[in-house]
Amino acid sequence: MKIFLIGCFSFLYLLPLYSITIEKDKRLDSLNAIIHSDKHDTTISNAYLELSEILVGENIDILKFLCEKSKAIAEKNLKNNQLTLKEKTSFKIILSKSLGNIGYYYGEVGDIKKQEQLYLESLKLIKETESKIDIAATLNNVGYLYGQLGNIEKQKQYYIESLQIKKEIGDKDGTALSLYNLGLLYFNQGDVPSAIDYLYKALKIQESINKKEDIASTLNSLGYIYGQQGEIEKQKELYLKGLAISEEIDDKQGIVLSYNNLGAIYKNQGDNKKALEYFDACLKLSQEIKLLRGVSNSLNNIGNIYEAQNNLNAALKNYQESLIVRENINDNPGIINSLLSIGGILHKQGKTLEANTYSKKALIIAKEIGFPDEIKLSANLLQKTYKEMGNYKDGWEAYELFISMKDSMNNIETQKASIEQNLKYEFDKKNALSQLEHEKELYLKEVEKKKQNIIIWAGALVLILILGFSAFIVHRLKLSNKQKLLIEQKNKENELLLGEIHHRVKNNLQVISSLLSLQERSIDDVATKSAIAEGKERVKSMGLIHKMLYQNDNYSGVEMDNYGKELIKGLIDSFGIKETDIDVNLNFSQLKLDVDTAIPIGLIINELVINSFKYAFEKTSSPSIKVSLIKQSENLILEVSDNGSGKADELENSKSFGMKLIKSLSRQIGGTVSINNISGICVRINISDYKLI
Repeated sequence: MKIFLIGCFSFLYLLPLYSITIEKDKRLDSLNAIIHSDKHDTTISNAYLELSEILVGENIDILKFLCEKSKAIAEKNLKNNQLTLKEKTSFKIILSKSLGNIGYYYGEVGDIKKQEQLYLESLKLIKETESKIDIAATLNNVGYLYGQLGNIEKQKQYYIESLQIKKEIGDKDGTALSLYNLGLLYFNQGDVPSAIDYLYKALKIQESINKKEDIASTLNSLGYIYGQQGEIEKQKELYLKGLAISEEIDDKQGIVLSYNNLGAIYKNQGDNKKALEYFDACLKLSQEIKLLRGVSNSLNNIGNIYEAQNNLNAALKNYQESLIVRENINDNPGIINSLLSIGGILHKQGKTLEANTYSKKALIIAKEIGFPDEIKLSANLLQKTYKEMGNYKDGWEAYELFISMKDSMNNIETQKASIEQNLKYEFDKKNALSQLEHEKELYLKEVEKKKQNIIIWAGALVLILILGFSAFIVHRLKLSNKQKLLIEQKNKENELLLGEIHHRVKNNLQVISSLLSLQERSIDDVATKSAIAEGKERVKSMGLIHKMLYQNDNYSGVEMDNYGKELIKGLIDSFGIKETDIDVNLNFSQLKLDVDTAIPIGLIINELVINSFKYAFEKTSSPSIKVSLIKQSENLILEVSDNGSGKADELENSKSFGMKLIKSLSRQIGGTVSINNISGICVRINISDYKLI
């Protein structure tokens, strides 16, 4: 989910949606293909969800239509009593997300009550699952909703609960988002020191995980807050930093936000020429990426500039174009803004009747969505036009409404001013401390920069020495072909020696295996004999690697396909199982791994297959086992599964030596172990630390 942005760029407030950053056009084609395929319902409903989140910026109605599709599929499947627990959980998550996104739609069109109802349904449903990351995200969304409703205590409660879960599961990205949202909450309460503190905490985490898109967003938000305190140069500095990062990663939405914010600074400073340059750039980029809210707001901002220059016809044209876009995307607050802007221009031009029509439309929508400031502005323009038209009765009613809304808004502003006054001293103190901390940080960065320069120069010197030495070696090789032949001969001798080493290691492991066999014969205890037998298989697993290395004259790595087949065949023979009595499915994807990776993987396979042979097939008439090792994205995925009667929780909580060995070996190669029941036991290990040959 993207972080909420603050500033005068309201259309980039990416409210509670489960959004994903993608290459839009390619992903759209892919999702459309999934929706029209015969894939499983979970895949299709998830595709509807993802598609809705990509297209929401173009038309808010698309979001509702696609999420209703996803919701219907999930509800239909949840009525099926034959679903597994895992399938039920998947559909509950899908239904919860669909309800949340539909709730977002109702919030955008001004039906906050409907939004609250759907958000709470979404939260109740997601809490029935164990998906903590989705629970945390939904809590965050509900918190945001209560902020809209003015219930700050509930908003803070949900935000903090979301933050605790994200910290618990180690979700740094989500933790940064919650800190960010708490920062905005405190800012809206007038507690500027706390707002800045939380935003800098969020920024520190974002920098530690190199989340550049969110770093840019947070810099923009900090810039906005400093601007509200009158620190315009600090505001401009932070906006420019955010713009540089957005340009670096080609985040066009972030670039649009920065253009708009910088345009607003120059507009407030009276530099209309510079402001217009930024707003024009903002409009063109918004049109390029089809960001309709960006288009409508840019047109509105350009209209503001022309109105300030008294170019009323140009201002009116831009306001009217903005209104068309806002009506297309059902942006009710934006529609009111455009209607009032158009009405204001028409009023200045003496077109009172037309101005009256626009102000009435604005008032109707403002009352429907319950926005007091918009009601006040609409009533004010309306009472002026009624007065000029000679309709004093309706003009008086509009004037009374204007005064009523004005008094209400003044009370709110008075309370806010009181809070800000009480916090001013605290802000000045914290601001001084922040400045001191900033200077300290600059000093440390300067020291670090000097260290880096020393390292760079030292590295350059070492590189020069290496290059000089390499040139000398090349020259010597060209002069002496005999020396080259001697080196080649030496390499062959080294290869023979390496082969001999692998051969001897294999022989030594064979001796160990034989000793274990002798020891096994003299022991009567069944458990001890079983432990020794398993130890023999571990030794054989390692010995097989060294055998394959010297037999194939290939000392750099292990062909996992041949190795896996030999390993499983040896285990079947050791357990006295006929090959016709068990269905074995192997897939090692022609991978070739270095010895340090192959040995732990071989031992893990050894342990899991032995476990299946020993315990899985007592009640299974047609036993089968599947072992696969594939490269997926940047990781290796090892899966060992059977169709036996084992239970995932029993294996996962097992204190046996074998299970401890599997977990230890997995950590050695950067692996994470997951166990589940899918027609038997399936153990999946996601390996990140490996070396392909």
